[in-house]
Amino acid sequence: MKRRIVVGFSASLAIATLLGCASTPQATTETPTEATSEPSEVLRVGSEGDYPPFSQQNPDGTLSGFDIDIANALCEKMQVKCEFVVNEWPTIIPSLNAGKYDVIISSMSINDERRQQVLFTQPYYKSGYAFIAPKDVTFELTEAGLADKTICVFKNSIGNPWIEQTSPQAQLLQYDDTQTLRTDFFAGRCDAAFDTKLSMQGILDAEGGEDYHFVGEELKEPIFGEGAGIAVRKDDQALADRLNQAIDELYTDGTFQEINNKYFPFYIGAK
Repeated sequence: MKRRIVVGFSASLAIATLLGCASTPQATTETPTEATSEPSEVLRVGSEGDYPPFSQQNPDGTLSGFDIDIANALCEKMQVKCEFVVNEWPTIIPSLNAGKYDVIISSMSINDERRQQVLFTQPYYKSGYAFIAPKDVTFELTEAGLADKTICVFKNSIGNPWIEQTSPQAQLLQYDDTQTLRTDFFAGRCDAAFDTKLSMQGILDAEGGEDYHFVGEELKEPIFGEGAGIAVRKDDQALADRLNQAIDELYTDGTFQEINNKYFPFYIGAK
């Protein structure tokens, strides 16, 4: 994987924070601190919070993961304080546009359909899509190869149309969260799972994942989007500009590479 930090960034965020978060379940993580006073501006960051290794909730209620580290690094560059808000994936865009938070930093793939609802920054990382299945299972990524398969996928994933177009006979079991998908996949309720290669790697790395493997090649067709971007509301161009500048800084000073190496044995950068 939209807030209004335009001219009135500080004031609008302060008011929105007071009015919009009373009933919102939130998880916060510590933003890296320096020997200076804490930033007065707050950036409310929407996160699925259940998409390891990108975001996950810890026992103490805080969040951790690649996207969380990226968000905190961006907040540091922008000299604002990150405040994380957990939201289920199916309603993550409507909740942004309703003012529940200011941005979505949650591995959201950029595509034309989503551009009709939100404004995206430049991509901050890129990943193709891939299938995983039990190690004794293999199949071709063709209409015939997928026709008799039941496939675990995430609801509203931009990868789902590829399956529907490639093999309309395939059955998709759609899930709201990673934990439920992983549980059903490991229980054999589907023949394969399909999403970004990075999220599928997260399932293989989980306990029990050693009995599963990637099937076929990583898919990088245009239908899978341009990479993961940060989403803001469509009228928040000033905020998008600030985020784009901060993303550039993460690449130029090596911060992105450090975060990348913490989570992945291969480079996923967009630059």
